[in-house]
Amino acid sequence: MVERVRLDEQVYRALRRAIVRGELVPGQRLVQEELAGRLGTSRLPVRDALRQLERDGLVEADGRGTYHVLRWGPEEVAQLYGVRLLLEPPATARAAGRLGAEELAELRHLHGALEKVARAGDTDAFVEYNQQFHFCIYRACGNPRLVRAIEAVWSGLPPLAALAVPEQLPRLVRDHAEIVHQLEMRSARGAGAAMRRHVGQAGEALVRSLRRRGGGPGGVRSG
Repeated sequence: MVERVRLDEQVYRALRRAIVRGELVPGQRLVQEELAGRLGTSRLPVRDALRQLERDGLVEADGRGTYHVLRWGPEEVAQLYGVRLLLEPPATARAAGRLGAEELAELRHLHGALEKVARAGDTDAFVEYNQQFHFCIYRACGNPRLVRAIEAVWSGLPPLAALAVPEQLPRLVRDHAEIVHQLEMRSARGAGAAMRRHVGQAGEALVRSLRRRGGGPGGVRSG
């Protein structure tokens, strides 16, 4: 069971990376047998990965259970990051006075892990640690409804700038360092502003990348 779970995660990451980088093109039909052959695995982990990617908002299934790469592009990403800017800086500001010593230690640990994987160019690991880093902050804001709203945004189309624009990793790490510093200083204004800059610049970089690629890995969603 442990080995199968590990394989599921590897298949999920491989397919997610292929979609975000445009190797699987917008609207492409995803045939489980073909993907399994390409990845050298059975259909089961591919099926599980496709279900997770559907929850991520990167693929969609029709009524017959056939999966296609979802069409998404600069406009939708700009809207997503616009919503993030409404929710995440206030949550960060609220967390500044509420984070305990253990939570701050966890943030420092996660920042160290992010620095390490950024130097190694491991974008998949960066995406995972990045989510842990952000939600370590948001869950300390004292407003569970706000946290659930942020979770809903992230689950609709997860922030994938690290995968799509890997050259941004050093800047993202510097942003995180400033956020941690402001939180350690207990500065609500400074922490909120640092998060606003971080989210805003990440969104702008991702939108620019998608436009250079003529609409990005998901193109522009029809309808």
